[in-house]
Amino acid sequence: MNEDGTPVSPTSQEDEAGVTLDLPEDNEPLIDDRPVEPVAPEQTSAPPPVSLWKRLRSIFSRQGSDIDERLDELEAAIKEYPDKAVNYVLLGELFAELYEYQLAVEYFDIGLRLATQQVAAEDWGIIAQTLQDRALVGLTAAETQLKRKSNTKQP
Repeated sequence: MNEDGTPVSPTSQEDEAGVTLDLPEDNEPLIDDRPVEPVAPEQTSAPPPVSLWKRLRSIFSRQGSDIDERLDELEAAIKEYPDKAVNYVLLGELFAELYEYQLAVEYFDIGLRLATQQVAAEDWGIIAQTLQDRALVGLTAAETQLKRKSNTKQP
């Protein structure tokens, strides 16, 4: 009997919260004997997100791949990680490869500023220092190419 005096059905029972639980009949098994179907991994969860390092390594290692695809991936990386110098340095290198030296200068400059901030903020800024050096070399080379272009245009 329940607390209110009503009879309890043999196939149901109230838990501590007052919720009625349906119980199996005496002749029903508590555990289903049917085999369990395996679930494919793609059905259980979404794939883990790609890390910044893996994304950058794949972009950088595809030198001969489609330029538009590399450009799109780097722009997406900048949107997702706007404070990472490596994205800007790689984009500067891509524009330098395309002889777009003004754009290369702009991205190398941003990358250099971010890398310089990272070097100052980190105790062991070896990677940031490497990016800072790479941005400085790229910036200097792109500025040199811009000067050469402007000198050849003037009579």
